Amino acid sequence: MSDRLQTSTVQLTRTKRELLAILKKIPYFEGLTDAEFLYLVNQGYPQTVSPLEYVCREGDTANSFYILLTGKVEVISLRKKQHIAMLNPGDFFGEIALFMGTPRVATCRTLERSRFFVIHRDHLRYILAIHREIAEKIAQKLLARQNTLIDLGIISESGCGRDTGIALNLIHKRLQTLFTA
Repeated sequence: MSDRLQTSTVQLTRTKRELLAILKKIPYFEGLTDAEFLYLVNQGYPQTVSPLEYVCREGDTANSFYILLTGKVEVISLRKKQHIAMLNPGDFFGEIALFMGTPRVATCRTLERSRFFVIHRDHLRYILAIHREIAEKIAQKLLARQNTLIDLGIISESGCGRDTGIALNLIHKRLQTLFTA
């Protein structure tokens, strides 16, 4: 750890130091500088949710991005009564609705006591504007999840596209619209 980061982290609370250590292990953020990690930790916040609680529901307005730090989260469609995915520490969610500007497409429910790092859309904008490689990694994950939701009949293929090049281009344009300016 650099001297500068070490000096800065001394001033952080124990919780924020723990968050910093966890975020540094998440591959999506590997390109961040020490200062950007500190920015992210200071702009986001931890949230602990009891077992079997809803973190977000399909149809809700999206304004936050979640990174699962501890616990287990089930992603389901209540409308279709269908299991979509199981998330583990290091996984993130909330990106499809947030990045595409649509209501939440799935419901996320904790299966055990879970801890999240929550980043509001406006703070994520700063990081993605500087680090296009992070936006690219998230876009790739978004495309894979979008295709899973299409396969399960949760969302319609119209407007999304199956062709990877076209779909990624649409995602990049949407990211650019949402996270620049």
